[in-house]
Amino acid sequence: MASTSAGATPPPTANQRTCPRCGREVLETSIRCRFCMADLRDDRYSPRFGQRPERRRRFPQIRHRWSRRRGFAVIFLAVVLFYGGRWAWVHHISTAQPLPLPTSDAVSMAEVPAATWPSSNGGRNQARATGASPVLDGEVAWQTTLADVVMRTPVADEERVYIVYLDSFGAYSLDDGSEVWRVARPGLLSAPTVVGDRLYMALRTGQVTALDSATGEYVWTARLGEELFTSPIVFGGVLYVYAPGRLHGIDAENGDVLWSIDVEGNWGEASPVVGDTHVAVAARKAVVVFDRETGQRTFRHPHTSVTGLVFGDDYIYSLSPAFAAGIDPQSTLPWWEGTRLYWNWLWAFGAAPEPPRPEVEWVSRVRPSDLRSGTAYTLVFRPAFDGERIIASDTTGLVRAFDGTTGVLAWEVNLDAVHGAPTVTPDGLLVPRQESLALLDLETGETIAERPLERLSTRVKRWAVVLERGTFVVDEPGSLLALR
Repeated sequence: MASTSAGATPPPTANQRTCPRCGREVLETSIRCRFCMADLRDDRYSPRFGQRPERRRRFPQIRHRWSRRRGFAVIFLAVVLFYGGRWAWVHHISTAQPLPLPTSDAVSMAEVPAATWPSSNGGRNQARATGASPVLDGEVAWQTTLADVVMRTPVADEERVYIVYLDSFGAYSLDDGSEVWRVARPGLLSAPTVVGDRLYMALRTGQVTALDSATGEYVWTARLGEELFTSPIVFGGVLYVYAPGRLHGIDAENGDVLWSIDVEGNWGEASPVVGDTHVAVAARKAVVVFDRETGQRTFRHPHTSVTGLVFGDDYIYSLSPAFAAGIDPQSTLPWWEGTRLYWNWLWAFGAAPEPPRPEVEWVSRVRPSDLRSGTAYTLVFRPAFDGERIIASDTTGLVRAFDGTTGVLAWEVNLDAVHGAPTVTPDGLLVPRQESLALLDLETGETIAERPLERLSTRVKRWAVVLERGTFVVDEPGSLLALR
């Protein structure tokens, strides 16, 4: 047998072949090298394609190395570039287009005259505040028995007060309480809004209707196709209507639907609040703020079971039985806000740190309503705002005032029973009680004055509308009286 030089690979023996990658001997029938796992089938010559064995041997190695070493890196890089480019486009490159404008901006609730109460909670900021002083020591000028049980908060202009019944709607003169007109309108589940000579109603059937406030005749009707439970707000000629999951802008002059904005969730039972630059709505699990000119979402604060919103001079106030919060309308969402849901999932399973909460000015440490045990039914009323304090109340009689700048509890009183939402007046806080109207000091909560009224049964509502022409008290069973 001929000898081989040192270090040289001996020729393969019978029934063996040499691996083209590692040079070791393997069985001729082997498909894969047992030493380097190379595919030995690639070493064959393919006369069909005219491939050379040396070049054919390199392709599987490149394909194998690409799929295993670089695949995930390329996918990860693509995802980063996609979201990074999207963020850069939204925040730095693209310019938001303004929303369509109404034909006229003359119709507005910019300032609420002391002689009117245009919506269920006052003006466009829903602060339940009026510039008129209540009349508690005056005589009963007149009293009217209404046609049916009152279902929603009354509203009023300089000449009439408007009452919502179960299947109709009526206007009554402020001079003597006589009925001016009444129209049958089933499906009205919210208080209307009166501005100028128009009365705007949002119906459960999905219609928004404008009526002539003097005659009750229809002016126009817009169809949205969604159930509506909140009062519309008018500002700058736009009628803001909040439906479950949608915020609509309607031309207050002719009823044309100008735009619609998606809102998270399918809940909408609190009217929107409108400022000069922003509009805020209470969704199912958050307070969502939008830019009023472009409709872009600018901020989101998690807050469930919101009973009311107030747009103050510096903050947007949200109130629920659990807590009150002050939100800066100029606050913006972080660049990674779109991943908050997935971050929360990872945090819940211990795979990530706790995500930071959205920046708010303050959150109260004291609950606006204790929901004390032993009470079978507790209703939290819409909040009121006097410019310094946000005031919460419920049917148990608990009234609490929070500092509007810090959220610290300023004072609290217990009035045994409250039957309606309070109203801020120049003389104090007017609170409808079971058998009286109470006037509280806004600084301390002490009772300043009280006007006895007919005693109501439990769970029956009472509303007090304070105008320059007097204080008008509406009881749910169907009574309207004027104090002057």
